[in-house]
Amino acid sequence: CLVYPDGKAFWREAAAAGALPTSAVAYELYDSCGKDGEFPCLVAFVDRSADCGEPAQVLDHIVELLASQYGELARQYAHFEFVPWADEPFTTANPEQPRDQMPSMQPELAEGVDGVIFLAGTETSSDARSLGKLESAVLSGARAGRLAAEAAAAAAWRPGDAGDAHRA
Repeated sequence: CLVYPDGKAFWREAAAAGALPTSAVAYELYDSCGKDGEFPCLVAFVDRSADCGEPAQVLDHIVELLASQYGELARQYAHFEFVPWADEPFTTANPEQPRDQMPSMQPELAEGVDGVIFLAGTETSSDARSLGKLESAVLSGARAGRLAAEAAAAAAWRPGDAGDAHRA
């Protein structure tokens, strides 16, 4: 994640057009600024087999990639964080899946389990246009959170509920 100071989301127009720069190392870049661009941030998917294996090398590569299209403004980032998803305990990586292959839509995963467990992720999207996109994952997280909150509110004890005599 490459974070820029407030007001420095210089890539928004290219992101909206699907025209962010990519390379063999940073094969996907995503605008992660939020709906109104209030958090200027780019997320990159990086090929772990590329020559840029160290975080500092990845940072240099991404900044140079952006600078080649946007100039010096790209070098004025505020923060960089390198998190290899394949090393995270709750994610998986399938090295055999081609990079250009999108995940399959599994909207049934969005239905919830027993009304108390709600899954999120781009695969739970019912919108084929957003499948495999960061925005789809974010929106599904909001959906799952809303459903969980609704389920918790519906399950909350209210005066007059069964078992009231035992609470007196």
